[in-house]
Amino acid sequence: MITVAYITMRLENQFDWFFKGLCEQKKRFPEMAIQLIVVDYWKENRVLNLENDCGIECLHVLPLPSLWQGKHKVTKDNWFTCANSRNTVFVYAKYDYIASCDDLTVLGDSWLSSVLDGYRGKYCALGSYQKAYDMHVENGKLISARVESDGKDSREYLCRINTRISCKGDFLFGCSFTVPLEKALEINGFDCLTDSIGYEDQVFGIRLARVGCKFYYDRRMFTTESHDHVRNNMTVKRHDPVLGESRYKELLNQFRINRSFYDQSANKDCSHILIEVARGSTPQSVWNFFSLRQLRAKVQTGHEITIDDMNYRDTTWYDNKLISEM
Repeated sequence: MITVAYITMRLENQFDWFFKGLCEQKKRFPEMAIQLIVVDYWKENRVLNLENDCGIECLHVLPLPSLWQGKHKVTKDNWFTCANSRNTVFVYAKYDYIASCDDLTVLGDSWLSSVLDGYRGKYCALGSYQKAYDMHVENGKLISARVESDGKDSREYLCRINTRISCKGDFLFGCSFTVPLEKALEINGFDCLTDSIGYEDQVFGIRLARVGCKFYYDRRMFTTESHDHVRNNMTVKRHDPVLGESRYKELLNQFRINRSFYDQSANKDCSHILIEVARGSTPQSVWNFFSLRQLRAKVQTGHEITIDDMNYRDTTWYDNKLISEM
């Protein structure tokens, strides 16, 4: 029925906060089938207690192989490749509707019921969030926390608390969202064009809208993320290289975009190109030289995904530099 994803690259990820909360909410829906996929960079170094009495089927997996991080990396350090981790979920998902959460998260009391509404309505639900300090959590419930202005959801102006509203795909934030699996496969997942940079969530939302997905920003689908642990668990590099005007135009031409969506004063950097490509190029991911459908088929027949299956390019798209030099 629903596959829930938990994405983590942190040693201290506070997984129990999330898992206990999910189990408690699942008890209200005993007939709902749930698969939980934990995509964990540290899987080979830790054992998670995934036993539960509420019928959640659990799977603990490594992210798909990457040149940017993990045991297959060719870079000197680990770099941000969240698209890769999120695509892992689409490869292993058992059910046709995905609900995803980041680590360090405590679920709000109506999170799962809001996910279920999205499943029934066949739309993408975009959950609201806050980032907090000094969090006190008991049995998966937030008891107290300190929230400052830098921890508030920038989208909350869209609607009142405990309501939802139709919105654009641009408002998809990776911290908490849902998506029909078939729509994710239709665009071939999160675009690896975002590797080392980020913005994979907004790019994904823009592309989903282009293939007909409907979106609701839902303040009932609420999560709280630990700001304290975010600060203490930074483990990857990321950047947003400035390109210059001539290189920017070259890349627009390379991706067959006739005109920029931004005015002349906009920054000429990689993050702006990512949005340009999502809006103006093909709706499908342009830097995924693999098929998620084929990877799913390989897993379903009992085979492992290898680095060769991913068919990665060995240079960056923005400056043609060897990834091994990063």
